[in-house]
Amino acid sequence: MTLTQIRPQPYHRVSAPDITSSSPLHFDHPEYGYRYMSTPQEQHCHLPVDHSLMPGVPGASNSTFHSTDPLYTDANLNALDLHAAFFPYPQTPISQSPSLGIDINLDFSQLGEQSSFDFDIQPPSPPAPVPFIAEPNSVQGNHVLYYFDNVRKIQMMFAGNTFTNATYTIILQEPRGAVTNAVCALASLHYARSRVAQGLDAPDPNPEHSNATYFHDEAHFQLESTKQLRGRYTESEAIAALHLVWYSQLSGGASGWQPAFVVMCEWLTQIGLVPDENAPSTLLAMSTTAQLLVKATLWLDTFSSHILSRPPKFLRLLKSLLGERAGQRSARGDSDGRHALRMDLLTGCPDEAMLALAEITELAHWKATEQRDGTLSFRELIRRGDDIEQRLRQHHTNAITSLSDVDQAPLHPNLQASTTEPRLATFPSEEARSLVAKIFREAAVLTLHLVLNNANPGTHLCTRAINPM
Repeated sequence: MTLTQIRPQPYHRVSAPDITSSSPLHFDHPEYGYRYMSTPQEQHCHLPVDHSLMPGVPGASNSTFHSTDPLYTDANLNALDLHAAFFPYPQTPISQSPSLGIDINLDFSQLGEQSSFDFDIQPPSPPAPVPFIAEPNSVQGNHVLYYFDNVRKIQMMFAGNTFTNATYTIILQEPRGAVTNAVCALASLHYARSRVAQGLDAPDPNPEHSNATYFHDEAHFQLESTKQLRGRYTESEAIAALHLVWYSQLSGGASGWQPAFVVMCEWLTQIGLVPDENAPSTLLAMSTTAQLLVKATLWLDTFSSHILSRPPKFLRLLKSLLGERAGQRSARGDSDGRHALRMDLLTGCPDEAMLALAEITELAHWKATEQRDGTLSFRELIRRGDDIEQRLRQHHTNAITSLSDVDQAPLHPNLQASTTEPRLATFPSEEARSLVAKIFREAAVLTLHLVLNNANPGTHLCTRAINPM
């Protein structure tokens, strides 16, 4: 029986025309057999007009649409009242605003008394650059503003500004693309969750009809449409997919992360990074953004394997990049690969801990398979575990942690000029990075002993691993 996934009707977009046809788009992956297709029931399903469903963001003026994309226009658009804001905040008349020191009671009585009035006509000053998407849809623009003001500061805290700048550039290039919709989804969800956490709003009883869900589904649909049209994913789609994975994490798992992660995995298999001795050099030849995406995919693959109880899909590639040769080259300080192979510059987790966690997951899967078949050798299990711990301890002594290695790319000038305070998230200090790295190492040791001794935290080795943390 083939599952059919229906692309949801954009309920809050009341002016959108009814869907009369839809081309089936199959989710091109063996683990998923979905397709998007409208049904007759959905084609006639409309919710009552809700004037609060077109969101805004504090600090941005978006009370009305100046114009709307022709794709979402009909004869009833003028009848809509789009002045209600999704993000409520005090509305102060301009004439009473304390921030505007302007007297609007102008006196024109003296104008005619000038006998020789000088009309000094000069070319106007060039307009300031538009900080965000120069786009009729101010709803998306306000969400993007909120994202760069509030959300991006809690993502990739160890990675610097390179990924933020790349995301901003793609939004400028594709203001209605998948990255923009994914960013808007994160912004809407973050704002709603923040309001609930502060006790200002009640939880949404219908999150499936929220703006965050709509933006998320639009981004996901665009990713699948791109795959059908081009047959492959680009760096832009991989960035959008990473944001959708973050969306799933922020939602507490209410939204699935695996479809977006599949996009990242397919992108990684398409870029020609194969698990051999030349993998570090191949990675270095890529753009800085692509390097971050590769490491983010490997990171998600490693930790998702713990959840799914399977070996990491890219374990061989991870060993090629973070194995013995890569670790020695990084420890010696060679210019070849020093920055590209440092996982701690992305997540705070050092190379040796990252590799150990991946190998521990593989060991746990091997143990479960042997137990199921009745062929488990505890001597072999302990031997493999000792090898993992020995490599972890050896690389620990050679690890280098220095703020000089941190990405020093400045924030995009438009973001510096446009976002509100604080404009730049403070990078973790060298002491904080060292502490985080130590926690990851000890967590890897604890995980290893839990695999070797089962879930018995009272054993001596497990207790010894817990004490340093």
